[in-house]
Amino acid sequence: EEEEEAEAREAARRRAASEAARAREAERERAEVAEALEREARAAAAAAAADRAREAAARPARAVEAARRRLRREGELAAATRSRAAPATRRERGRRRCSRRESRARRVRRVCRGAQRRVVPQFASGGEQQPPVPEPAAQVTQAPPPPPPLPP
Repeated sequence: EEEEEAEAREAARRRAASEAARAREAERERAEVAEALEREARAAAAAAAADRAREAAARPARAVEAARRRLRREGELAAATRSRAAPATRRERGRRRCSRRESRARRVRRVCRGAQRRVVPQFASGGEQQPPVPEPAAQVTQAPPPPPPLPP
């Protein structure tokens, strides 16, 4: 009887020990899973923060790029209208501005054309007044440089 009791006690002890070992193993696995999940969450948060930072850094650059595109488009439109007005040789040479002589000639032409256009409706009725003679464009002179600042 004593032997049987000793065997039963031994079996119970072994069972308890294996259960304890199994519980410890399960606990360790649970801890590992929790740690892995926490690590992944931290990595995801870091990645999201990096994405946000990259986005924030790219925002001004994107705005600048959009503004540059808009300006370029407006510039191209202006250049297209300008090149239509400018003579072909200048357009081929890629110069946007014309010589002073050309711009003066264009200004005179514009004044004359405007005067003719304005004159026509007034005198279409056949009145006695004479149409005013368009005066040539005033010579453009450069303003004298400002005087140097006086010492105190």
